[in-house]
Amino acid sequence: MASVYIARWAASGLIAKAGTRAGIYYNLSTREAVTPAMRIEALLSKYPSAIAMGPSVLHAEGWITQIPQRIHVAVLTRPSLAGLDGFEIHRRPRAWFVKVAAARAADSPELYGLKAVPPLFALQDMYNSPACWHPDPDDLDLPDEVKALPALSLRARR
Repeated sequence: MASVYIARWAASGLIAKAGTRAGIYYNLSTREAVTPAMRIEALLSKYPSAIAMGPSVLHAEGWITQIPQRIHVAVLTRPSLAGLDGFEIHRRPRAWFVKVAAARAADSPELYGLKAVPPLFALQDMYNSPACWHPDPDDLDLPDEVKALPALSLRARR
């Protein structure tokens, strides 16, 4: 019965699906459309470990000019992931989250209402992960203090 009601409410525009197999719906009875805050709330409801990463962080810092179409987030590795509209979800092991926690300052700013990895960490993580998009080194607009780092390697490891 519940699925019949959900289908009817969705058809009439009272609710909207948050994503594929997410099991989360947005209440649109008092709003015209889904807001970014509602999307973030749905993401954190489904994936409490979610943290902004990759191109989303680099664009927010002004290190790349390409605008990501979706917010890239990392979540703890699990057997299957439900897709959420507006997000590119990447699996990361617990050890990765421990490294992020060590790299983040206690007063690190949030991005889109989410915790975010530091930009240098995001850049190195993108190049260390074959599944991630790799910006061309010529397209990066890195600050001088970052360019001077001896440990910065922008070669993709495959």
